[in-house]
Amino acid sequence: MDVPWVPATSPLEILRTRRLLGSGGYNAALMAELVGPAGHVTTLDIDPAVAERATRFLTETGYDRVRVVTADAEHLPAGVVPDGGFDAIVVTVDTWDLPWIDALAEGGRLVAPLRLHGYHWAIGFTKDEGTLHSDEPLIVCGFVAMQGDGAWQTNVAPSPAPESTCPGKTAPRCPSTNSPQPSPASRP
Repeated sequence: MDVPWVPATSPLEILRTRRLLGSGGYNAALMAELVGPAGHVTTLDIDPAVAERATRFLTETGYDRVRVVTADAEHLPAGVVPDGGFDAIVVTVDTWDLPWIDALAEGGRLVAPLRLHGYHWAIGFTKDEGTLHSDEPLIVCGFVAMQGDGAWQTNVAPSPAPESTCPGKTAPRCPSTNSPQPSPASRP
């Protein structure tokens, strides 16, 4: 699955959108079809080669009105967000945070594959009074990992290995079993 708005936002909602932020050349072409000639689609990618390729293919296929930006989506560059914000933001990489709330217009839709409890869930949100709200069902999905400042960082810190797995002992063998202590690599 590569386009989260297929299950989480109907194409009819996108038709009402006039300012849309997404990612990926193919997705941008689909979004441009949905918003029509009066709409504005901005797509961005952190990888300059991907952005250049999207620009080339979008232009070659008649979607030259799509704006392609090379940037880290975690920090949208000045001038990318239109006055009043985007009417919709469609995120197509897995994310664990939603740094785009300020870029979204009041009443706008943000759809993202959000990482929660080890799974990715396509979730559609609506911005109401500056806060994101959702009362929609969660849909399990899978996406490529985000790169840059917003990339997922594992929160696991190594714990120091105990001197002995035998309570109160520091000897290399447990006296009750006379067996060698497990090495730190074999401990759970």
